[in-house]
Amino acid sequence: EDMRPAVLARAAQSSLPALEHALARCASTSAIVEVADSGEDAPDLPAMSKDQQADLQTLLGELNEIDSDSKLDALDAWLTRYRSDQPDRPVCIYSRFKVTAHYIETALQARHPRIVALTGDMTEDERRKALDVFRENRGLLVTSLVAVQGLTFTAGAVVFYDSDWSEEFMAVALARISAPETTTLDVVYLREENAVPLEG
Repeated sequence: EDMRPAVLARAAQSSLPALEHALARCASTSAIVEVADSGEDAPDLPAMSKDQQADLQTLLGELNEIDSDSKLDALDAWLTRYRSDQPDRPVCIYSRFKVTAHYIETALQARHPRIVALTGDMTEDERRKALDVFRENRGLLVTSLVAVQGLTFTAGAVVFYDSDWSEEFMAVALARISAPETTTLDVVYLREENAVPLEG
């Protein structure tokens, strides 16, 4: 079964860099597409025709011409409001893709210097150090479910950056996090142009 359409659809619901990465992987090989942040590959994909290869290269070129990201802007605006009211309340931002996690970290570093990424390709020691920095700075953590396996931490708010999170995935993600004492956990689902608080 050709998994490329499903992988590309998931990447498109995450971020432009995740989509670009997935397209590049599809264009560069006929056999392997990296699946999200799991480090797993989808084997034995059908070979692509020259026309499909050309279409992918065209899409990659068009992606490079996009100079704005309304979804990232929505996250930035929400974080600015939230952190101005509660500057020491840690925030966890979940994405399925490590490319998206690094993209968010790099893009927001200047405006939100207490941001750190924790991804599945990091060693256990690197993950623990990143989490220690997050705990100490009470800042922003961009991560994925794969990256936080076996780890628990405290955050005041959780943002689901990708737009295709199922209730099951969200439940697992939230189970990793405890809210600060005497407060509840704020949960936000990021839409393309705004951040939507979730009930409960």
